[in-house]
Amino acid sequence: MRHEVKLPAFAEGMTEAFVAQWLVPVGASVAVGDELVEVITDKVNMLVEADAAGQVVEHCAGEEERVGVGEPLAIIDVPGE
Repeated sequence: MRHEVKLPAFAEGMTEAFVAQWLVPVGASVAVGDELVEVITDKVNMLVEADAAGQVVEHCAGEEERVGVGEPLAIIDVPGE
C-alpha cells in the first residue's frame, strides 16, 4: 500500500515550507522516525520524519519547491498493507 508523508504544521499559523534537502533518495528503505527531508519555514529549518516503514517510491516536491501544510512530500510503499 502507498502511504503519503505530508507536511505537518510545526507551529500555529504555519501554512507552507520549502524543501531544502532530501536526506533519503527514492528507492531507499526507511523505518518510522527516520529523517526524510529538511524543510525551511519563514522562521526555522525543520526535519520531517517518516511516519511509516517501507521503501520511498516518490519525492512529491523537488528541492527549493514550496509545499503547503497537509500536502504530500513523499510516497512510501508499505509492505503488507
